[in-house]
Amino acid sequence: MKSTSFTVRVDTTVKKRLERLAKSTGRSRSFLAAEAINEYLDINEWQVAGIKAAIASLDRGEGISHDEVKDWIASWGKRRATVRCSSKVIGSTERKHHTAETKSSPTTL
Repeated sequence: MKSTSFTVRVDTTVKKRLERLAKSTGRSRSFLAAEAINEYLDINEWQVAGIKAAIASLDRGEGISHDEVKDWIASWGKRRATVRCSSKVIGSTERKHHTAETKSSPTTL
Protein backbone atom coordinates (compact mmCIF):
# COMPACT_ATOMS: atom_id res chain seq x y z
CA MET A 1 0.00 0.00 0.00
CA LYS A 2 1.37 3.37 -0.99
CA SER A 3 1.24 5.99 1.74
CA THR A 4 1.45 9.73 2.01
CA SER A 5 1.89 12.12 4.89
CA PHE A 6 -0.03 15.09 6.22
CA THR A 7 -0.04 17.15 9.37
CA VAL A 8 -2.70 16.86 12.05
CA ARG A 9 -3.03 19.19 15.02
CA VAL A 10 -3.93 17.50 18.28
CA ASP A 11 -4.16 18.55 21.89
CA THR A 12 -0.92 18.19 23.85
CA THR A 13 -2.56 15.55 26.05
CA VAL A 14 -3.50 13.47 22.99
CA LYS A 15 0.06 13.65 21.70
CA LYS A 16 1.43 12.46 25.05
CA ARG A 17 -1.09 9.62 25.17
CA LEU A 18 -0.13 8.61 21.63
CA GLU A 19 3.56 8.68 22.54
CA ARG A 20 2.96 6.50 25.63
CA LEU A 21 0.93 4.00 23.64
CA ALA A 22 3.53 3.90 20.87
CA LYS A 23 6.27 3.22 23.40
CA SER A 24 4.31 0.53 25.25
CA THR A 25 3.27 -1.28 22.05
CA GLY A 26 6.53 -0.91 20.14
CA ARG A 27 4.70 0.80 17.30
CA SER A 28 5.35 4.21 15.82
CA ARG A 29 3.07 7.19 16.49
CA SER A 30 2.49 7.34 12.76
CA PHE A 31 1.36 3.71 12.62
CA LEU A 32 -1.04 4.14 15.54
CA ALA A 33 -2.47 7.38 14.15
CA ALA A 34 -2.99 5.79 10.72
CA GLU A 35 -4.72 2.78 12.32
CA ALA A 36 -6.99 5.06 14.34
CA ILE A 37 -7.92 7.09 11.26
CA ASN A 38 -8.65 3.95 9.24
CA GLU A 39 -10.88 2.57 12.00
CA TYR A 40 -12.71 5.89 12.30
CA LEU A 41 -13.31 5.97 8.54
CA ASP A 42 -14.55 2.38 8.47
CA ILE A 43 -17.11 3.06 11.20
CA ASN A 44 -18.27 6.45 10.03
CA GLU A 45 -18.44 5.69 6.30
CA TRP A 46 -20.66 2.70 7.10
CA GLN A 47 -22.84 4.77 9.43
CA VAL A 48 -23.25 7.69 7.01
CA ALA A 49 -24.10 5.30 4.17
CA GLY A 50 -26.76 3.68 6.37
CA ILE A 51 -28.27 7.04 7.29
CA LYS A 52 -28.39 8.09 3.63
CA ALA A 53 -30.03 4.79 2.67
CA ALA A 54 -32.62 5.22 5.43
CA ILE A 55 -33.42 8.76 4.33
CA ALA A 56 -33.76 7.59 0.71
CA SER A 57 -36.18 4.84 1.77
CA LEU A 58 -38.27 7.39 3.66
CA ASP A 59 -38.24 9.66 0.60
CA ARG A 60 -39.65 6.71 -1.39
CA GLY A 61 -42.48 6.41 1.14
CA GLU A 62 -41.22 3.19 2.69
CA GLY A 63 -41.47 4.45 6.26
CA ILE A 64 -43.98 3.49 8.93
CA SER A 65 -46.01 6.21 10.60
CA HIS A 66 -45.45 7.11 14.22
CA ASP A 67 -49.06 6.21 15.04
CA GLU A 68 -48.65 2.72 13.51
CA VAL A 69 -45.53 2.11 15.59
CA LYS A 70 -47.20 3.41 18.77
CA ASP A 71 -50.23 1.14 18.23
CA TRP A 72 -47.98 -1.83 17.52
CA ILE A 73 -45.87 -1.28 20.65
CA ALA A 74 -48.98 -0.71 22.75
CA SER A 75 -50.19 -4.16 21.66
CA TRP A 76 -47.13 -5.92 23.11
CA GLY A 77 -47.91 -8.10 26.07
CA LYS A 78 -51.62 -8.13 25.34
CA ARG A 79 -53.49 -11.32 24.70
CA ARG A 80 -54.01 -10.46 21.03
CA ALA A 81 -50.78 -8.57 20.32
CA THR A 82 -50.26 -7.34 16.80
CA VAL A 83 -47.70 -9.60 15.15
CA ARG A 84 -46.38 -6.96 12.81
CA CYS A 85 -46.34 -3.22 12.74
CA SER A 86 -46.83 -3.07 8.99
CA SER A 87 -46.28 -5.20 5.94
CA LYS A 88 -43.64 -2.76 4.74
CA VAL A 89 -40.02 -3.83 4.75
CA ILE A 90 -38.14 -1.67 7.24
CA GLY A 91 -34.81 -2.03 5.44
CA SER A 92 -31.56 -3.88 5.56
CA THR A 93 -28.00 -2.98 6.42
CA GLU A 94 -24.66 -4.61 6.04
CA ARG A 95 -21.75 -3.60 8.19
CA LYS A 96 -18.52 -3.96 6.30
CA HIS A 97 -16.43 -5.14 9.24
CA HIS A 98 -18.99 -7.09 11.22
CA THR A 99 -17.21 -9.88 13.06
CA ALA A 100 -19.58 -12.56 11.80
CA GLU A 101 -19.19 -11.28 8.22
CA THR A 102 -22.84 -12.03 7.52
CA LYS A 103 -25.36 -9.95 5.65
CA SER A 104 -28.57 -9.13 7.40
CA SER A 105 -31.76 -9.68 5.50
CA PRO A 106 -34.62 -7.18 5.24
CA THR A 107 -36.67 -7.06 8.41
CA THR A 108 -40.43 -7.10 8.25
CA LEU A 109 -42.15 -6.26 11.49
